[in-house]
Amino acid sequence: MSIRVCSFCVIFVVLAFFGCSPESDDQDKKSAQEVVSGDKIVQGGVYRLPLDSMPASLDPPYIVDDFGRSITYQLYDGLVQYGPYLNVLPAIARDWQIENQGRVLRFHLREDAKFHDGEPVTARDAVFSLQRLFRVDPAPSILSHLLYIAGAKEYRAKESDTINGLKVIRDYELEIELVEPYAPFLGALAMYHAGIVPEHAVGELGETFRKSPVGSGPFKFAIWEQDKLIRLERNSSYYAGPSYLDAVEYHIYPGGQRERVLQDFENGLLDEMPVFGQVRESLKKRDDLHWVHRPSLSLLFYGVNTEHPLLQDSRLRRSLSLAIDRNQLLTEVYDKQFDAAYTVLPPGIPAHNRGVQLVEEDVAKARELVFQVAESNPAVPITVEIVSTSQSAFAQAEFKLIQESWASIGVDSSIRYITNWQEFEDYLRSDSMQIYRLSWTAEMPDPDNFMRPLFGSGSSVNFGNYSNTIVDGLLTEAAATVDEVKRAELYQAIESKVMEEYPIIPLFYLSIDRVYQSWVKDIQSSPLGWQAVRLHRTWLDSTAPR
Repeated sequence: MSIRVCSFCVIFVVLAFFGCSPESDDQDKKSAQEVVSGDKIVQGGVYRLPLDSMPASLDPPYIVDDFGRSITYQLYDGLVQYGPYLNVLPAIARDWQIENQGRVLRFHLREDAKFHDGEPVTARDAVFSLQRLFRVDPAPSILSHLLYIAGAKEYRAKESDTINGLKVIRDYELEIELVEPYAPFLGALAMYHAGIVPEHAVGELGETFRKSPVGSGPFKFAIWEQDKLIRLERNSSYYAGPSYLDAVEYHIYPGGQRERVLQDFENGLLDEMPVFGQVRESLKKRDDLHWVHRPSLSLLFYGVNTEHPLLQDSRLRRSLSLAIDRNQLLTEVYDKQFDAAYTVLPPGIPAHNRGVQLVEEDVAKARELVFQVAESNPAVPITVEIVSTSQSAFAQAEFKLIQESWASIGVDSSIRYITNWQEFEDYLRSDSMQIYRLSWTAEMPDPDNFMRPLFGSGSSVNFGNYSNTIVDGLLTEAAATVDEVKRAELYQAIESKVMEEYPIIPLFYLSIDRVYQSWVKDIQSSPLGWQAVRLHRTWLDSTAPR
């Protein structure tokens, strides 16, 4: 088996876990910025950006969509955070020590960090925030990492009222004990789910905390207008210094209304927007814009409900993949913006296998497989439904090509649009769902962050209900493996096993493509996607609309 490992991505997690010294905040602030102007910084202004859908929640454990995730990075800080090169840096924890051969992590918190309501961030709040993640249903994707904490599995199973591996030592010191050394653990604490929330506010607000959140990040919650707007305002008491911006506004365009987003951007009503297909063509004559293009750790795919009676046969799932000409799709719909995907793990993720034998399009083979499926059950017509939360012109053009491809092998298909994210997610969990369109962006630079959430039995986002005991066993083994080469081999074996059964149809690896108005300065970006970008040090010059 050919192995190509992004050793940088693996090594940074291992070194950080086993006691690599944290970098200073000043270093992070300098390196995290892609400075696009040497002008004198201007304070104030409202930064406006679009979202394709209203988030279901702004409470970290309950966020499963990119829309809520992007806001979470402004509202909350965790114990640690990812730097611009995906190295683990301090956040609420000013430093930490690794003891007992990697089984004990001791964190010392900043004493100047405060929640948006003015209360101090304490070790008790940090322990509370981590502990509540174990009782969330459905389980957040971070949970598989946190279950390495001593006593966590018993607490999750409600066999215990406490997690003995989570300990408050002093007001600003806590200890986490693991059952065994686990290299990705420190990096997992930088995931947005681990944002620290105030125990007192969660207790007082209850369910309403999801839409009236209180964090300790650079911006604080201000306004939520359903399907219209979410507004955040500057946290003047932020420990790393107040943001330059007065406020950030997320304008909602349900269903991905790309034409309206473009129009608002051209009229100066938005400060940034995503770049897809003809957007670049529409704006390329303007020389006053800032463009960002970089690879991201993300995949766009069609997931298949493997428990649906029609789609239980892997031959049909395979035929649907073989019928799609990805290069035609990327050329005709996306102007060659992305790279075709035939496997799950994108470039840049450890264990991405560049030498894998690509399963190229094969329409003749696809027709043969459909014929075999039809012969085995001639009374059942082969008609499938794709459900999508995006109704953009790009999505519609994509579906048109997909439908034509599948019709050519004898499979009829229809499209269902559900533009409300919560309703979309509810439908994904229903027995009626057949095929869904989704993008997955890594929340941490680790192959486990793709393979376990999407294919692990019992995962809350395994919407295709895929279950394989061999895969589950390999996931467990890989998570406990520290040797980077061996770990890469295990995840490649997992990926190979999964792709024999086609629970998903990979289409293409996404990139980060954003365009910014001329007045936007100190733009930041992250390989974890636009959703992971913080606006703490972004500012608007004097030409920006006020």
